[in-house]
Amino acid sequence: MSPGGFASDGVRGGSPLRMLERTGESDVDSGEHALPAHIPSATLAGLRGHAMDYVLIWVRSRVQRLLISCGLVSVLACITTGPSHAARSSPRHVIAATALRDSIIRDTSAFVSIGDCLVQGRFYLDWSEFQGRRLVFQGVVFDSGIEIVDLSAYAFRGGLRFDECDFLGSADFSRSFDLVWLESCWFAADADFHSLDYKKLWVRKCTFDGHANFNGISVTEVLQLSDDHFSKSVTLIGAELDSLAAERLSTSEPIDLRWAQFGPTWLKGSLDELDRRIQEGSLRKPSYVRATLSELEFWKRNFHLLDRGADEKEAAYWIVAVQRRFETNPLNVASSWLLELPSRYGTRPYRPLFISVGCIFVFAILFWRWNVFERSTGVEQARPSTPRPLFALLFSLETFIPFLDITGVRSWGWGVRSEFRWLELSERLLGLVFSALAAYSIGSQF
Repeated sequence: MSPGGFASDGVRGGSPLRMLERTGESDVDSGEHALPAHIPSATLAGLRGHAMDYVLIWVRSRVQRLLISCGLVSVLACITTGPSHAARSSPRHVIAATALRDSIIRDTSAFVSIGDCLVQGRFYLDWSEFQGRRLVFQGVVFDSGIEIVDLSAYAFRGGLRFDECDFLGSADFSRSFDLVWLESCWFAADADFHSLDYKKLWVRKCTFDGHANFNGISVTEVLQLSDDHFSKSVTLIGAELDSLAAERLSTSEPIDLRWAQFGPTWLKGSLDELDRRIQEGSLRKPSYVRATLSELEFWKRNFHLLDRGADEKEAAYWIVAVQRRFETNPLNVASSWLLELPSRYGTRPYRPLFISVGCIFVFAILFWRWNVFERSTGVEQARPSTPRPLFALLFSLETFIPFLDITGVRSWGWGVRSEFRWLELSERLLGLVFSALAAYSIGSQF
């Protein structure tokens, strides 16, 4: 559908800038107070009053020129430095939302393009009537927003693209698409993408002044969010994301989602792409590593603002892991691995507890198989140490946790033979270390 098919709103008046220039010229350079080219000579006493009048007229004309110049500079500054959606030229055509809908439905082309127009009224389209074709809007202003639904029982899909479009009312995309592409768009009100199925959803260089709702969406290929600005909340609660590409985002509030929704898949793809490009020699390693670390820092701050400690620690761990992956100093690599072993930098808080339980069972088996027990010196009557496997387990538990007397088995009159004293000391030392780590890791979760 060509832009010429829409009704024109007539020839618009001159721009404010040209009108201001014309007004300034008429006010300053014409009129009865224009500065004369020549002042006749006379005695100073006779023309003193006239000279003062000429001075005042000259000063006033210069002040008027200065004020007009400042006004022109302000207008130019607004045009050159204002937001992108304010600097766009006004649409050349005006059309009612119902007329646009009827025109789209009547068009039988597989690819329909709408451009450079102002749509008056809320634009509503039942996608089943369009039958899953490709629909492109470029430079379109929707003064009351847009709503695209699917009222049929069939899964019509198709594609939808918006380039440099302004949505002055709420935008609702309540249906499934193969591809939705939004680039350089301005959403003045809320934008709703919730509970929908997409193959690809690209949102690039867009400004959202209202709330952006992506709750419950399912994206089977990729959700691309890059160079976008969100003035209010962005929610992706319950979203199923096969891949999320989030780059250079600007947000006034944190993005509401969990690391598990996107983190592992996104990070694996980023690191695989990094390795591939480095092997091909098509990318300098430090620059791409810094870009990946910058995105991880963004998500770490985002989870901190959401008060989601587990997700924040996960992002912090991967910052360390990525740095270690490209570290060239063997000592730094080794120390990083050692610090990761106990609790993976706090992301696995129960790992020290599981390791402790494992150590207790291992040492119990060693105590039992090697028969390390003997009657303590000076004890005439010792309690039975049978069944031996159970006794070895209780003895290992008391040795691993030296500050607690849980079973009292060490007072039963039995000790470890001198040649196996190293085994007892080893378990005691491991118990001190992992008991402290377990208490710290678990306690930090509360």
